[in-house]
Amino acid sequence: MCHHPLHTIESVPAQSKPVLQQLQQAFGLIPPIAARMAGSPVLFNCITGLFEHVHSGSLTEVQNQILLLTSAVTNASVWAVALHAALALK
Repeated sequence: MCHHPLHTIESVPAQSKPVLQQLQQAFGLIPPIAARMAGSPVLFNCITGLFEHVHSGSLTEVQNQILLLTSAVTNASVWAVALHAALALK
């Protein structure tokens, strides 16, 4: 099984650093899944690009969060379920 380290702002590759800093500012912490994916700048930039597109569509923020919450439940991601449930209620 592969092990992907939990990166910090200091340990992440330079290409991932700006987005990781934005996430930390937006959420007050670095989501664990982002901290792991940030080790691969290409993957990390693809995922963040996906989220930018999700939020630039015609859905409201609540609808976006419901969509992301559904995905989190489908993928059994406990942390993402908690995050998107909280954001949807906010």
